[in-house]
Amino acid sequence: MPLRNYPENFVCLGMVIGLYGVIYLEVARSAGRGWLAAAIGLAGKILGPLGLLWLIYREAWPIATAVICFTNDVIWWTPFALRLYDAWPILL
Repeated sequence: MPLRNYPENFVCLGMVIGLYGVIYLEVARSAGRGWLAAAIGLAGKILGPLGLLWLIYREAWPIATAVICFTNDVIWWTPFALRLYDAWPILL
């Protein structure tokens, strides 16, 4: 049986661990502020679909996976953007 090699899975996992690890650190450090957590969450929800588009373009993944991406990522753009807008620090 040939070995399976799916590097895109590891790239996605690395992105999730890296981005959301920073969120956990920020929440543990200062739970009262949330703009960084919202910014990182939104970045992850934007980078995921971009990666999926690249995989579909390369024909590494089928176009049917876009449904999963929509329900897991794109649908969260508005809530994360609103949270980021509300939590953004006012710099005077």
